[in-house]
Amino acid sequence: MGQPEEGPRKIFGGLHDLLAVDPCPEELQPFRDILQRHIVESWPLAPGDEVLGEPVLRRGRMSLRSVACLMQMPEADIQTAIKSDEVSPPGWALIDHAEARAAFPQGLTEPDFLQAMSLTPLQFAQARDKELFERTDDLRWNAWAAQDLIDDLLLGAEPIYVAMHDWCSLGEASVRLRMTLPEIIESIRSGRVARVGKYLQRSGFGSVLVNLGHVGQEGGATSLDAFAYSQGLRPSELLTFVRRNGLSCQQVRGPRGGVQFQMSATDREAFHDRFISFRTLGVTTLLGWSELQARLDAGGIRPEGGSARIYSRADVIHLLT
Repeated sequence: MGQPEEGPRKIFGGLHDLLAVDPCPEELQPFRDILQRHIVESWPLAPGDEVLGEPVLRRGRMSLRSVACLMQMPEADIQTAIKSDEVSPPGWALIDHAEARAAFPQGLTEPDFLQAMSLTPLQFAQARDKELFERTDDLRWNAWAAQDLIDDLLLGAEPIYVAMHDWCSLGEASVRLRMTLPEIIESIRSGRVARVGKYLQRSGFGSVLVNLGHVGQEGGATSLDAFAYSQGLRPSELLTFVRRNGLSCQQVRGPRGGVQFQMSATDREAFHDRFISFRTLGVTTLLGWSELQARLDAGGIRPEGGSARIYSRADVIHLLT
């Protein structure tokens, strides 16, 4: 049916799109649960991936291919070391994340580490000097700790299959923003970089993308559509919500003609000060959607202003602290 890298959306097609609608209609929920369970059990998932639109919060099982890439070893050697007799189609054999870490605790030499992490020598030197990487001994570097850092950067990221429309690699962003790799990493961690993507065709730091569509725009503006998608909202829902609740956006001529709505950095900050989307709330609290919904229901907390998935920040502050 394809490879894991193609993603559930491509492999399951219309069925995936039907069941990924959020909130899912009650009559479809049993079917969503079945497909969600199948994807979780079958796919190598990590932060930056999604399951029917729900962000993955923790790394689960890994493919033998990804472990081989991380450890810079042949895939056959990985399978032999873990004594796996499982017969799976190429790319689909899985290993538990904790089991993989225990089986391959050794570090990597600097050349292998750069290859595994998709780093240039300059990027490596910048991050090393800021002590972002751990050693396993005097000559080797801890690939698992570096992967943990990447997973942290990708928590809640948007899955990206084709890097276009202002999506940039960390190297490209360094040039455009005139920042070092550690400075960009700190900007992502602090939330100053508003949109982060996971490039599903790459590994290591090459899988981390940032969207610079706001750079050079007056007021740091981005399209309302882009902001909505980053929050797990439908653009029409967000536009209606903005108008109903006295928030600001600007109507401009789009790049291909027609009307486009934009939100400046100030507009987005005003939204975040008062409201929070269901997706962002789940990522921030590290709660899966079922558990998060149960907590909201138990507290009698409902979406704000007639929306489907936007909540008053004041109503959920106890979940955020």
